[in-house]
Amino acid sequence: MLTKLTDKTYKLTLRDIMDCTRGIGHHLSALLMLSMLLPSIASGDSSGTPARNLSHMPSHMPATALEPLDCVINPSIVADLGSSIPGVLSTVLVDRSDFIQSGEIVATLESGVNTAALELARTRAALTAEIDLRRLNTAFGQRQYKRVEDLFSKKVISSKDMDQTETELKLTRLQLRQARDNQKLAQLEVARAREVLEQHSIRSPISGVIMDRFKTVGEYIDDQPVVRVAQLSPLHVEVIVPVQQLGKIQKGMMADVWSDAVGGKWQAQVSRVDRVADVASGTYGVRLTLDNPDYKIPAGLRCRINFIPEEDTTPLQPIADNEAGQVSNLKLETAAPEQIEEKVEANTAEQEETAAEIQTKTVAKLEADTHSEATECAWLGPYNDEATANQKATAIHVAGIDISVQSLPDNEPTGIKVLSPPFDTKKEANAYLSKLRSLGDKDHFLIRSQNNQPHQVSLGLYKGHDSAELRASRLTKKGFDVVLEPRYKQHHWLLINGDLSQLASNTLQAIADTATLTPSLSCDTKASL
Repeated sequence: MLTKLTDKTYKLTLRDIMDCTRGIGHHLSALLMLSMLLPSIASGDSSGTPARNLSHMPSHMPATALEPLDCVINPSIVADLGSSIPGVLSTVLVDRSDFIQSGEIVATLESGVNTAALELARTRAALTAEIDLRRLNTAFGQRQYKRVEDLFSKKVISSKDMDQTETELKLTRLQLRQARDNQKLAQLEVARAREVLEQHSIRSPISGVIMDRFKTVGEYIDDQPVVRVAQLSPLHVEVIVPVQQLGKIQKGMMADVWSDAVGGKWQAQVSRVDRVADVASGTYGVRLTLDNPDYKIPAGLRCRINFIPEEDTTPLQPIADNEAGQVSNLKLETAAPEQIEEKVEANTAEQEETAAEIQTKTVAKLEADTHSEATECAWLGPYNDEATANQKATAIHVAGIDISVQSLPDNEPTGIKVLSPPFDTKKEANAYLSKLRSLGDKDHFLIRSQNNQPHQVSLGLYKGHDSAELRASRLTKKGFDVVLEPRYKQHHWLLINGDLSQLASNTLQAIADTATLTPSLSCDTKASL
C-alpha cells in the first residue's frame, strides 16, 4: 500500500513539474514578442514590424567598408650575398646605402692561381702543331697507299705489303682525329677555367640597395655573407587581418597605404592571402605589392592601410540633373535606404542653393585671378606620384573640360645617371653595346630615341656620387667614353583645358584638396609653376 502511494505521488509531482514548465515557456514567449515589438512602438510604426536599424544586425554580417589596419612596408627580397667557394677577399666594391644593378659585382676573392690556370688553358687550346703534324702524316700515308696499290695491281708486291700499307693509312687518320679531339678538350678546359675564375666574383642577383656590409678586404670567408642587399621595387606590404574579415579581402583588390613617418599616399594590390589563420590570435596574414620604380618609398616603415571595396573602384555615374544642364556626382553615405531617401527629399532645395552660391564664388575668384571671363587652361598640382594624379583626373566628368597628366622635372636631384655619349645613328649605339658585351658587361641598356633625339646607352643609376664615379672610372679604363648626369625628381601636374566656369564647386573641391589650382591665360605658360 505504501509502495503504490509513493508511485502515485511521484506521477503527480512529475505532472505538476511539466505544467509549471509549460507555463514558464508561455511567459518567455510573451516576453520575447514584447521585446521585438518595443522598437516598432518607439518609432511609431503601427504595423508591428520592427524598425530597420543597423544595431540589430548580427555582428557576423559583412560591413560595407573595411576599417583601416596597421601594416609594415618591407623589401620584397632580402638576400645575404656570399661566395660559393672559400677564399680571402681581394676587393669589396660596395658599401651601405649603395644602389646596385642585377649582375653587378659586389666583391672578389684572390684568384691569382685561377687566372694563371685560365691563361694556360687558353694557350693550350690555341696550339695547332699536333694537328698539323697528324695532317701531314695522313697526306703522306695516302700517297704511299696509292703507290702500293698500283704495284699490287701489277702483282709486283705481295698482299702482306698491301695490307701493312693500308693499316698504316688508317692509323694516321685516327691520329689526326685524336689531335682534333684533344683541341676540343682544350677548349672545354678554357670554359671550365673561366667558370672557376668566375666563382671568385660575387655578383648580386637582384637590383636594390646594400643594407649592410659584414666583411672587408683581407678577411677569410667560407660560408659567411659579405653583404646584404634588399630589393625595393616592388615593396611588400604585410598586414595582419582579424578572422572576422575572412572572405572580404580577395587577391587583386586595391588598398590605400600611407605612413605617418613620411608624406604621401600610395596604392598597393593584394597579391597573397593566407589560407591558414592563427588560432591563438584569431588573425591571418595578407600581403600586398607596392610598386616603387623610383625608390621614393623607403622600406622598414610602419604604415596604415585601408582596403578599397570592389564596388568603390567603379567610377561614379551621374544621378541628378539640375535645370542648368549641369551634372552633379553625389556620393551617398552608407545608411539605410529609408534614411537616404528622406535626407535627399528634405535637403534638395538647400543643397541646390548652397551649390549655386559656392559655384558663383569660385567662378568669380577664377575670373579675378585671370582677368578673363573664360580661362583657357589651368595647372593643378603638384602630385608626387602619377597614380594620385590619374585618380584626380578621373574625378572630373564635365563636358567641355579636357584633363591630361603632365610629368615635369623638379630642381631636386635624386641620383646620378651614368650614360654613354649621344650617338647620331643607331648603328653607332649598337657598336658601343657590342663592345660592352664583348667585355662581359651586363649592366646596360639602349635608351629609345624619341622625337629624333640622339641615341644613348644607360650604364646605371646610382644614388651617391662615389658609386657613379667608380662605375665611370672602370669603364674609362676599358676605353669607353662615359657621361655623368644628375637625375631629377619628377612631379605630376594636371593640365585642365577649357572653360573653368563649367566646373561644379564640388568637383573643384574634390580635385583641389591636396594641390593648388593655378589658372593661366596660355596653356604653354609654365612660369607660374
